Amino acid sequence: MSRQREPDRKSHWPPPGERALLRRLAGALLAGAIGGAFAAAGLIAADIGGIRALTIGPAGEWIGALLLVWGMAVLFGFIGLGISIMSLGDWGDPPLE
Repeated sequence: MSRQREPDRKSHWPPPGERALLRRLAGALLAGAIGGAFAAAGLIAADIGGIRALTIGPAGEWIGALLLVWGMAVLFGFIGLGISIMSLGDWGDPPLE
């Protein structure tokens, strides 16, 4: 039983014209997430408002700190993504009526 060879198919997703857009959005998301993680780590390291004691806990549990870092990374990442999306427009676009 011979198997038929499938024709070589190149991936058409994402289309070549949209790869730069997706790369820009992914970069903005990643930059915001990294910034949020560093901001949360800085808050914990500086112990602003006693947040180190609140997040790490008396027994040295790190789950609170990880949740804070994760939450701020997601928040800042989506803020960066939103800013990147909103800056895609052009001031020359006519207003919607």
